[in-house]
Amino acid sequence: MNTDEEKRCCTCKKQLPLTAFYKNRTLKDGLAAQCKLCIKRYIYSEARRRYKRSDQGKAANMRYLQSEKYKLKQKKSSARQRVLHRDRFQVRGIVSRAIRASKVPCAKDLKCIRCAGPAHLWHHHLGYKTEHVMDIIPMCFQCHGYEHRTLRYNAARA
Repeated sequence: MNTDEEKRCCTCKKQLPLTAFYKNRTLKDGLAAQCKLCIKRYIYSEARRRYKRSDQGKAANMRYLQSEKYKLKQKKSSARQRVLHRDRFQVRGIVSRAIRASKVPCAKDLKCIRCAGPAHLWHHHLGYKTEHVMDIIPMCFQCHGYEHRTLRYNAARA
């Protein structure tokens, strides 16, 4: 291969084809300095986990969470979720309005149906179809997550 079609990774020092590098418009050649494999190794490495737990890593994460870039990303993600799961948002709105109108008690005033701990939310255990709008049960966050993981696991096995 020509050197025009290859690049040297700054981490593993190997001469690799250009397809082995992610795009990065901020660099002169338009490609990342590290190859894809080295980047993946770093992402899943213990060094990265240590950095994220350090004060410096926490401060960097906090800056990112307060940045306009993150806020724009969240806004786009939220809009995409609203389009993909329109029925869920509509049903949640109906339940919220019923709570405000005192037709349904607030889930936080009830106990979780599984563990009898304090409930935090309503779970639509029969789905989000219009005939099941008010078929809801109070659940805590932990049991609600467990319920969804169980549903996904059972659906994958069927």
